[in-house]
Amino acid sequence: LKSATTRKQRTPPAHRGAWCAPASLPVGMDSSAGLSAAPLDEATLKRCLDTAVSAAQAAGDLMLECFARNDANGIVEEKANPTDLVTKYDRQVEDLVLARLRGAFPDFGVVAEETASKEILTDKPTWIVDPIDGTTNFVHRQSECCVLIGLA
Repeated sequence: LKSATTRKQRTPPAHRGAWCAPASLPVGMDSSAGLSAAPLDEATLKRCLDTAVSAAQAAGDLMLECFARNDANGIVEEKANPTDLVTKYDRQVEDLVLARLRGAFPDFGVVAEETASKEILTDKPTWIVDPIDGTTNFVHRQSECCVLIGLA
């Protein structure tokens, strides 16, 4: 999900919109370059998109609830360095998103930021999740933050 915001805006936007990049192989790579998994059919891709958008919207609603309570900075921990933050909401949002994605697609892999997934990457479809991209902004109640969900 993305939203257009300005630096002066300090409350989350009331609207949400989904944006998806078209699936494609990296430049110079063709389907015979070691990719052995069968591509997903259109119906499955549509279901993936619908599930990801629904999960992101539910996660966005949770983030908005936190903004309304004004407690985003209640529990903030540092990860690797003082600018790499994690909050209880990062974990809650990640749990919500992963539950929806795994519930709909139990055979897909998952790589998520906060749980530091140790899952071995294979050629099976894999969800990539950053529950709150822009945690520092989120903690300071700046709306330049979002939920990132990708499918590789």
